[in-house]
Amino acid sequence: MWIDALQTQLASLPEPDAAQPGNREALKRVLEPALAQAAGLPQRPVGMSDFMTSQMAGWETRLPYLYIDWADTEEFRADRAFFLDAVLRHCPDRGVAAVLGCGAGGLVASLATAFPTSLGLDVSLPQLLLADHLVRGGAISLQIPEARWRQVSMRGPATPPRGAGFIVADAAALPFAPGSVSLVVTQYLLDIAGAPTFIAQEINRVLSPGGVWLNLGLPFRRSSDPPAAGPLRSDDMPAFLDDLAFDALEIRRRRAMFHDLSALDEWLPGLVHSTIFFAARKRGDLEPDPVARAFVDHAARRGSAILDMIPRFIAGRRIQLLEGWSFGSGGPRPRVELTSANSRATPIPGPLSAFLHKLLSSIDGKRAAREVLAALGTAAGEALTEDDFVVLLRTMRLRGWIEIG
Repeated sequence: MWIDALQTQLASLPEPDAAQPGNREALKRVLEPALAQAAGLPQRPVGMSDFMTSQMAGWETRLPYLYIDWADTEEFRADRAFFLDAVLRHCPDRGVAAVLGCGAGGLVASLATAFPTSLGLDVSLPQLLLADHLVRGGAISLQIPEARWRQVSMRGPATPPRGAGFIVADAAALPFAPGSVSLVVTQYLLDIAGAPTFIAQEINRVLSPGGVWLNLGLPFRRSSDPPAAGPLRSDDMPAFLDDLAFDALEIRRRRAMFHDLSALDEWLPGLVHSTIFFAARKRGDLEPDPVARAFVDHAARRGSAILDMIPRFIAGRRIQLLEGWSFGSGGPRPRVELTSANSRATPIPGPLSAFLHKLLSSIDGKRAAREVLAALGTAAGEALTEDDFVVLLRTMRLRGWIEIG
């Protein structure tokens, strides 16, 4: 599914012209080897659960991340020094470090100097392939649209770090065994996550006893909070961390530069904002979540209790399916976009829009999950299997769209 989506994105890259130079050839050189390697893998149609699980961010909005991390910018040097200093002060255990929402991977490479294994996780496959190319000592030249297509050249370290690697994964469903990670870093992640509490629970699960969580980012909202409560700030962190079985080691507000492209174009001032930094140590394991356990039991064929639970939308959380038209040189085209809390508008492929409309309409807070599945019928073009539907429900819950009980 990821490879199908990547091939589609590559095919849709515009041919370069004088007005919009583009990055078609540079991107193809880096990304096509991954397609060739995966050519023999089994393929299957992309369904709604696949689409929502990935919601893959392409490279169009990610190019500034590559520039910030790999062009030796002042902004990245400051962040790297900040995190490495926090590691020295708070992380005596040096096993596996994991950076969630790692973006361009610069911090992953930096942590590889202090940890034998440093892993970056993100939902954007193209971004991780580009980051891996640079971490391994590769070079790439890209033109940044935000800086009037100014070209920048980036090269990875002369001696690539041995323990650095990347994994396509959702931060709310980490592919690690319990207690297997020494350090988890989240950077500008919690404020864009639909349900940051689930991410925090996963961080607790995968951290070893006494493992450390470092966070730097903007104030964020929990999906369970009423809209009028506003986002959590630094003075809310002690209670937030305590509820999740973490002891706060350090909490402070930090003024930070974010995506300063002024070296490329002086008319693009950088954004300076106040961020929350905290270092927290895992105090103990959390009590198992009964709903999460029901999902696990269903996957392990130990029961189907999850289908008897009732999904409902979270109060104050608005999900919108916007249907309209776009107009351009190619004529009018129908366009469907999905918007939800803390996320950008996501274009929805035509065949999936009818299914999504039916799904959202069927969740009324009264029907059990199995009744919602029955109501869907063949809205997806073919009957949705029970297993795929349960995966879809779990993804919607982890994204902060619904609660189940």
